Amino acid sequence: MTPVTILFNPHSTGVSETRARRLADQLEGLFEVTVVATQYQGHAEKIAAQITKESENIHVIVCSSGDGTYNEVVNGVVSHPHDHIRTAILPSGNANDHYHALSNGKTLAHRIITSDYTDIDVLKLVSTGKDNLERYAHSYIGFGLTPHIGEKLTAAHLTKWNQGWIVMRNLFSVKPVKIIHEGHQEKFDNLVFANVPRMSKVIKISDHTSLTNGKFDVVKHKSLTLAMLVGYLFRASTLGLHNTDREKRWHFTLEKDSHVQLDGEVMHLSKYDEITISVVPHTLACAA
Repeated sequence: MTPVTILFNPHSTGVSETRARRLADQLEGLFEVTVVATQYQGHAEKIAAQITKESENIHVIVCSSGDGTYNEVVNGVVSHPHDHIRTAILPSGNANDHYHALSNGKTLAHRIITSDYTDIDVLKLVSTGKDNLERYAHSYIGFGLTPHIGEKLTAAHLTKWNQGWIVMRNLFSVKPVKIIHEGHQEKFDNLVFANVPRMSKVIKISDHTSLTNGKFDVVKHKSLTLAMLVGYLFRASTLGLHNTDREKRWHFTLEKDSHVQLDGEVMHLSKYDEITISVVPHTLACAA
């Protein structure tokens, strides 16, 4: 039988273990199912990498979590030859942007049983300089406001009542990201590269943003006053941010130390690092 490994994050916002074990019950008898609890940050990536390297035949890796833990799975898989790997996201976290972009209305159990997977694009970040880094993202890569808020949310004990308050309280303490792009110095409060149509369930990028078109949207916003920020958030949650550029590759140099958020994971990059964002098309078989 085809092996299915279901990972759950016991610290994820939501019902990670309950949904993982429910899916295991639905697949029992049809697949060789194993349910594994992640023990620490980076554990899901380590497990996914080990499965990818050691498996010779099809192996399904399901992640019952939010976007952050699934980011670990994607990095563990894509960093190695992975034609034999199938991945799936069982939404058990906070935003689940990737799930909302990929779900087609069928249950995840049905999609796994019928081998109904979509070959999706993955975003790639390469940093050279002080930080020599290569990382992947399934939904977005963000500088400025995005990692600033993400870091605050990660540090907090989230409930359905305090998330909005944490976001609002930290909106105006963001430090802009300063870069050199195509020979010009630029400063942005928010700089995001996305291949999902919505972020954090409510921020609408564009109706044309896609996980399968071989491109990503570039969302750029320079210094925002209070009135501009309110207008930006209203437009983002209703009409969408239609003035985005659609690219296959974007290169820039950091003018100061900065944080970057890849899906749910926040990382540090150093001043003068050379950053290249690109897309790896149709590289990951995925279901949601």
